[in-house]
Formats: sequence, structure tokens, C-alpha cells
Amino acid sequence: MHKYARKILNYAAGNFFNKILLFLFLPIFTSYLVPKEYAVYANLMVFFNFIGMIYFLGLQQSLYSYFYKEKSDRYKFSLTCSIFITLFVVGSIFSAAIFIFKTPLAIFITRSSGNSNLMLIMAFILFMNMFYGITMSLFNIMEESQKYILFTSGNNIFFILFLVLFVIFDNFTIKTIFISNLLSLSIFSTLALVSMYKQLTKYQTSGAKYYDFSIIAPMIKFGLIMIPGTLAMMMMRVADRYMITYFDVGGMNAVGIYAISYKIGMIVQFLVSMISIAYFPYVMKISNKDKQAKSFRKMFDYYLWGGGLLVILTILFTPEIFELLVKGDYAFAAKITFIGIISTYLHGMFNIINLTFYANQKAGNIALAVVGGALMNLALNYILIPKYSLLGAGISSIIAYLFIVFFNSYIAHKVFKVNFKVGYLLIVLALSAVFSYYNYFAEFKISVLFVKLVIVSIFFVAFGLYFEKIGVLSKLKELVVKK
Repeated sequence: MHKYARKILNYAAGNFFNKILLFLFLPIFTSYLVPKEYAVYANLMVFFNFIGMIYFLGLQQSLYSYFYKEKSDRYKFSLTCSIFITLFVVGSIFSAAIFIFKTPLAIFITRSSGNSNLMLIMAFILFMNMFYGITMSLFNIMEESQKYILFTSGNNIFFILFLVLFVIFDNFTIKTIFISNLLSLSIFSTLALVSMYKQLTKYQTSGAKYYDFSIIAPMIKFGLIMIPGTLAMMMMRVADRYMITYFDVGGMNAVGIYAISYKIGMIVQFLVSMISIAYFPYVMKISNKDKQAKSFRKMFDYYLWGGGLLVILTILFTPEIFELLVKGDYAFAAKITFIGIISTYLHGMFNIINLTFYANQKAGNIALAVVGGALMNLALNYILIPKYSLLGAGISSIIAYLFIVFFNSYIAHKVFKVNFKVGYLLIVLALSAVFSYYNYFAEFKISVLFVKLVIVSIFFVAFGLYFEKIGVLSKLKELVVKK
């Protein structure tokens, strides 16, 4: 664990900075956009994430399995160049299609043809994000953590700066949000590509090809197998919003409230992202399968309890978070925030389990569970949204995530002999359910906040003394000092 714990600490600062910037900007969004407007923004972002996966052809996932397949610089050069050329051609075709069909897409996504101009901006954003995203993935797999943090932090900072300028000039709208995104992406995707070009010059050797079909073909095959699973996973995260749009009497207004409730899950997403960018590249380089499996189990246990504690604390302090950060007509979102928090937590657990399939190049196992979960989610949404509204959508999401976690942990144990202790997950979920039930009826009060802080302080002091006794804190101190 020490080998990649240092890498996690290295990424943590930049990743935390990126996430906290966007999180703290939440009051601006909720002040300037009413729920119906925020729903348009949320649905467009759902489209961005969903279609963005298709742009990449699954090559981001393929990198984990194929980048270190051969150790030679010539292989890495040909592989990287082939990826960029392939994505340029595919991205050009997809963006042109969005431009041509911008009006029907706007009607389907936002229920208004007046938003077709936003689809035009989205076509450019998706194209630039494709280059930015694949370059960041390459820096990540190369373990170029400083470059990764520099470009991701810079992109988010400039995005926020552009938004602030629009706020200052009283021109903060959905359109200016996407223009800000396009400007920051254009700047930092260009800078990242220049940096990647310099990196590639180090790999370029005699005989290295700019496009090698024999290298890119198995990656595309692996990626295409992953696409149904990836799209199904995205569907699990987005289908509820589109179904709320059409099945819930609140329509777009309800979607806006539901989307804000999911935003608080960004707190847990910070932990998920930190593990993904720091741990995944490291563990995929371990050649010994027994050591790799042992590493998977350890990381799962750390995430189970560490992530579970973060989930419980986030749910516990949800009323206070909303009082501090969320403005406007979004009060009901505080009562259903547990949906996004728990779903994000389960998604991170699923990602760790999936590493066993990446390590063994078994993309089909990942897709099977996710497609099943997505179909279950759609069926439950169809049944529960008309009856229970936003709460029904959330319950559907959590049940579907639980299915894919337990299903893939079973397959991982049966096929690859990796025993993930998913049973303990029920303890975390039980405690989360208790606090979620309390928050559904609770209101923000200073006296209640004080009691919560006292109880949590006692809890952390008790566990701090326990960790000190067994030597965990001294090891962490030593690790930080060395870093």
C-alpha cells in the first residue's frame, strides 16, 4: 500500500482543489438559475457525459489494459499517435452529426427547440473534450501526476474565472456557462496536446509508426466491447432524469431539484476520483496476479470503510451543507441528497471490483453486470417515478447499483478468486438509511449542528486514540514526512 499511498497523496491536493472549486460555485448556480433552467443545464450535461463516452470509443478504458502490454518506447509512440488519429476522425464525424441534428436533439433533451444554439456549442465542447480527456488519461497512465494536476487544475480555474466575469457583467446564463466551458477546454486541451507532443518525441525511435492498425485494432475491439457497458453505466446515472422529465408532474422543474440533490454527491466523488487517478495506473503495472489480487482486496476494504464513513458524515450534515451552499427554490433537494451520495459511493466500489476484469482483459464481464443493472434501473424508474416521484427515481438508482456491485463481486470471486467482502457494505447502508430518514424530516438548526459536531468529535477522538494504539497514525505521519 505504501507504494501507491504516496501517489494518492500527490494527486489529492490537486484533485481536491478541482472539486472544491466547482462545489463552492454551487450558490451562484442556484441563485441565478431557477430549477427549470438548472434542469436544462443538467440535462445537457447528461447528454455531454453520455455522448462523450461514444466519442472516446472506449479507448480511455482500453489504456489500462494495453498501454503497458509492451515496454518499448516504439510501441508507446505508435499506440499514442494511433489513438489521436482515430479519435480525430471519429470526433469530426460525431460533432458534424450533432450540428446537423441540433434542433431535434434540443427538443428531445430540453423539450425546447429554442435551445438548439446550445447544441451547436455542445458539438465543439465534445470535440475539444475528446482531446483533453484522452490526453489526461495518457498522462495518468504514464503517471505524470504533475502534468495531470497542472492541466486539470488550470482548466477548472479558468472555467471558474470565465464564469465570474459573466457574473460581474450580469450575463450569467446557461449559454455563458457552456461558452466558459468551451473557452477553458480549448485553451488547456491545446496546451496539453503541446505537452504530449513533447512527451512523444522522447518515445519516437527508428521504425515507429504514426498509425499502426495492428496496435489500435485490439484496443478498439476491447473498447467497443466496453461501450455498451459504459453507456449502460451512464444510462443508470442519467435515465432517471429524462424519465422524470416525461413521467413526473413537475417536469423540468423536478429535474432541476433532483440534479441539485446529486451535486452533493460530489463530496464522495472526490474520493472516487482520487483513487481512480492514483491507484488504477499503479495496480495495473503489477505483473504478479496474486499480489495484484491482494492489492485489490486491500483497496476495496479501505474504500469500504473510509468511503462509508465519508458517506455517513455527508448525509449527517446535509441540512447544514444546503443551508450554506444552496440558494433559491431547491429546499426539497436536501431531503433526497442521500440518493446521489450513496449511488456515487456504490459506483466507486463497482470501479474497484472491475479492476479484476481490466487486469484479465475481460471487458464482457463488466458490460454484463452494467447492462443488467441499467435495464433494472429503467424498469424500476418506469414503475416508481409515477408513484413516488423523485424518491422513486432515487430508490431505483440505489437498487440497480447494489445489483451490479454484488453481481460483479460474485463473478470476481468465482472466476479470479478475489474475495471482496461486500457483505460489510450492509452496515454502511443501514447507518446511511437511519440518517437519511432523519434528514427527510429535519430542518437546519444551530443547536442540532452543535450536537452533531460534539458527537462526531468524540467519535474521531476515540478512533484517533485507537489508531494511535495500533500504530496506524505513526505510519501515516512517517509517510507524509517522507513525501
